[in-house]
Amino acid sequence: YCIDFPSSSTGWSCGQNGTIVKTTNGGINWSMQLSGTTGFLYTIFFIDVNTGWTAGQNGVIRKTTNSGVNWVTQTGSFTGFIYSLFFTDANTGYFAGSSGAIYKTTTGGSSWSLQQSNVTNTLSCVYFPPSGASLTGYISGGTGTAGTILKTIDGGNNWSVLGGTGNNWLFGIFFTNSLTGWSGGINGALMYTTDGGNNWINQTSGTVNRIVSLSFFDANTGWAAGYAGTIIRTTNGGTNWTAQVSNSIENLWFIDFIDANSGWAAGWNGTILHTTNG
Repeated sequence: YCIDFPSSSTGWSCGQNGTIVKTTNGGINWSMQLSGTTGFLYTIFFIDVNTGWTAGQNGVIRKTTNSGVNWVTQTGSFTGFIYSLFFTDANTGYFAGSSGAIYKTTTGGSSWSLQQSNVTNTLSCVYFPPSGASLTGYISGGTGTAGTILKTIDGGNNWSVLGGTGNNWLFGIFFTNSLTGWSGGINGALMYTTDGGNNWINQTSGTVNRIVSLSFFDANTGWAAGYAGTIIRTTNGGTNWTAQVSNSIENLWFIDFIDANSGWAAGWNGTILHTTNG
């Protein structure tokens, strides 16, 4: 369900039945790690090659500080589904999940506090742009009839619901700075903003497949991945998107690029894809 590379060689992917796999050679070989759970793990996030977190079903959260050799339980009161983790530093992080749940930690995950989202929709992805002093963040989600995007400008103390997101349930969200970002969802929905989410403009994705995840290298160059092996790419900020040959028909749930050329995507049935030429 998720893949994360904190460096060009070392990365992790997580999925069903507590699965965590790790590579130290850019994905050529993968080894299993013991997660300590049999629940589905939907999200994994590493702040560096040693320290990372994974989370999923029944509010389960695991943390490692030794590159995944050991994964230890993080305590929390949430018992729903956690779909996305994001840390701005080794201590400060967020997760989003079912029933509008947003939680924050300032202790590296040893304790989590509930944030007021003011929604009950499923929240699928949380992202804090590299600029914005770690205070500005966004969360995407929705229901079967409407998309949801939330924004904070004070590190999660307050979240506001942004308008103009349309009728498409949204999944992935990615910002290159505190103002410019994209979100994708069902039926190939794709939209972007250049004013911090005050206004959203629809883009033509060229696909009717669900777009689940986005990754941008800069404000011009980015990728989106989704169902039926869909990977699309833009080099002009989304004005045009072109289909990429993914060599897969599996539903792709996450895409992660570390530079303009090197990226990975992960999806159903143990699918992991890698490109070295964009």
